[in-house]
Amino acid sequence: MAYVTLVVWLRRRTPRARRALLLTLALCVVLPVIQQVVVTDREAIRGALGEMVAAVEAGEIEPIAARVARRFQVREIDREAFLAGVDRAMHRYHIERARLGGVEIEVAGDTATVRFTASGYVTSDMYTGDAPTAWTARFVLIDGRWMLAEVEPRRTALFRFDRLEQLIP
Repeated sequence: MAYVTLVVWLRRRTPRARRALLLTLALCVVLPVIQQVVVTDREAIRGALGEMVAAVEAGEIEPIAARVARRFQVREIDREAFLAGVDRAMHRYHIERARLGGVEIEVAGDTATVRFTASGYVTSDMYTGDAPTAWTARFVLIDGRWMLAEVEPRRTALFRFDRLEQLIP
């Protein structure tokens, strides 16, 4: 766009073309700054997911706990039971190359439904290899931060779980 505006100004050399060129150049400077400063809800949620996946790979429960809402509840599993189950799993399974995929985010006000896959290379006394998983989560906006309020596994051909209780007894 800046190139087109420059060509128009070079051909016409009118005050109007000059103003258009200056405005275009100003936008070329301002828009990248705005993109760095403004974070959309979807970007914030994806960032929260990324933080949690990195924490799982590092075996650290604190960053995960910082993103789980106090009112987290999936049937009988509350926040404390969920975090204890995640902590047990991280001690039982060593996960490397953890990554997110297929992230789909639908935001409706202060609530978001997120469908995603997560995978990594798992090593344990029972299994060693790639572990693809699929999930549906609900995030809620609390004090300006997107927090995990619910999460459920989704059954796939390679991931046979569809209830959180199957993974966190």
